Amino acid sequence: MNHMHMKYFLPILVTVFASCHSKDPVKQDKKGPTGSNNVVAECDYEKRKLGCRKLLATYNDSKKMSDGKQLQIYFADSLLPCWYGTPWDYNGRSLSPARGNIACGYFITTTLMHAGLAVNRIKMAQCPSSELIRSVCTGIKIYSNKPVAELINQVKKDGMGLYIAGLDFHTGFIWYDGSEVYFIHASYYGSKCVVREKAAGCAVLTNSKLKMTGKVNFMQ
Repeated sequence: MNHMHMKYFLPILVTVFASCHSKDPVKQDKKGPTGSNNVVAECDYEKRKLGCRKLLATYNDSKKMSDGKQLQIYFADSLLPCWYGTPWDYNGRSLSPARGNIACGYFITTTLMHAGLAVNRIKMAQCPSSELIRSVCTGIKIYSNKPVAELINQVKKDGMGLYIAGLDFHTGFIWYDGSEVYFIHASYYGSKCVVREKAAGCAVLTNSKLKMTGKVNFMQ
């Protein structure tokens, strides 16, 4: 996330969540992350934005869990794939997939804004990811020096849905479709673009000492 300097005062520990890139990038196979999809999806993005907003309005009107589930599935499986393959850049602020480039924080705030959430796209992209997570998420959890398997197991316990993860030097979406847990993010290493990869095989998740997660609250 741009200019992200996140500080947590944990018992006997002060750790900084820094920007969208690491000073010590994780080692990655040149073939790309396991389970990734880094090909730009062909889609009518404006139509999918409208689809998200209609589902959001329906959910906020009905308050039904089934409508909320439908919205999250559409967001994760229809809107976000339009961004796959969009180049990452530390200063990227693109408003359109496959045009220009996008930073990790802007990828989150831009897509949430396009889905219809009242998100300050620029401010929230540049602030510490802890602030972003606290502003749009519930059920916030912090993992300090814990294996990624613990995060994955907790997400499965918390249930199907869309989450945001704040890491040492990065941020992205966690998507649990009820079967598999994925990390969807504007990646600063490897293919350097927006990708979806299995959380269990994601090096950036594995190598992050601190992880903060929260489930996105689509209720306006």
